Amino acid sequence: MENKGVLIYVEQEGGRVHPISFELLGKGRELADAAGSKVSCALLGSGISDAARELVS
Repeated sequence: MENKGVLIYVEQEGGRVHPISFELLGKGRELADAAGSKVSCALLGSGISDAARELVS
C-alpha cells in the first residue's frame, strides 16, 4: 500500500486553534519526513480564516 501522507485534524474553538494541534502538526511533520511524504491538516468550522492563516505561517 502506497503512503499518501500524514493528515492531522486540527481542533479549534471560537476560531482559535487548540495548542495541542501545533504539537500534533510537529509530530506529523516528523512522521511525514521519515516516510518521504507530505503533511496536511484539516480545520473545520465557520469564521476560521484567522486560524487557517495561523496554521500556514
